Amino acid sequence: MKVYPDKLDGHLAGSMERMYWVSGDEPLLVQEASDAIRTAARRAGADERVVYHVERGFDWQEVLGESDALSLFASRKLLELRLASAKPGDKGSKALQSLAQSTDDNIILITSPRLDAASQKTKWFKTVEAQGISVQVWPLAPKELPGWIHKRMAGRGLKADRATINALARKIEGNLLAAVQEIDRLALQALDGVITEDMIEAAVTDQARFDVYQWLDAALAGQTSRSLRMLRALEAEGIDAVVIASALTREVRQLAQMSTEANASSVDEVIRRFRIWPKRQPLIAKALKRSPSSHYVSLLPLLSELDRQTKGQAEGNPWQRLSDLNLKLASAS
Repeated sequence: MKVYPDKLDGHLAGSMERMYWVSGDEPLLVQEASDAIRTAARRAGADERVVYHVERGFDWQEVLGESDALSLFASRKLLELRLASAKPGDKGSKALQSLAQSTDDNIILITSPRLDAASQKTKWFKTVEAQGISVQVWPLAPKELPGWIHKRMAGRGLKADRATINALARKIEGNLLAAVQEIDRLALQALDGVITEDMIEAAVTDQARFDVYQWLDAALAGQTSRSLRMLRALEAEGIDAVVIASALTREVRQLAQMSTEANASSVDEVIRRFRIWPKRQPLIAKALKRSPSSHYVSLLPLLSELDRQTKGQAEGNPWQRLSDLNLKLASAS
């Protein structure tokens, strides 16, 4: 059964399931969900904890043997499997099914990076989900971040107005671990419990972190200033321009093809045909409706020039070309 992260505490207030799988690419949220499960497991009598770091070459028989052996004792234990990859392989998938179907009294907590759609359709994952709880953690969307900060501050007894919260959100977007550290640090400075925008600007350095796909989504959404700031952050982090150029080229080529086909059929039909991930469908639909096919087709020669620049085959700064493309992609035509 799936349980959303914000509903996990309510679920854990009742009786526990035997198996929990927490997956996602936001370390802080995965950690906090896992901590909540560990706390509930202790309340449920799992006084001992055994942790396994599952990497390539891991011996799954060790876990299965431990599970079987533990069933002979009265003490309940928490078996924790920390997967380096969300794809456990043949041996791992069989072992996970066996653990899910076991009748022992242990509690199993599995943490992993984000599970893709294909993994969620596998027999082994469906077995795990049928016998336990799946908690999929998603990074906070920009519009969700201020609310998260407000709740976090309130939990520390702090107060801040909307402008102050938005200022902090800009500084730490995509980096929740830094957000927690900054809120804790600000709590020491705010003797009266009030955080001001001046305090944010004076005390908090820009620690925002983005990936290439977040940047692409911001540009497609027409968020010109934000996407340019994200692009500068990616450059400052040392991300290779080749990586960004490759992702941008794939996106624009697909948009050019989709927008051309949308001239003969509806946007919704084209999106279904191209199997766009559900979470991105509104964004892609908006981009296709905002700009004609000629707009995306006109970007293809610029992308070819960008490709040559990243390979040293043409003069010019690829980051400047990326900025130019960013502006064109974010603009309506």
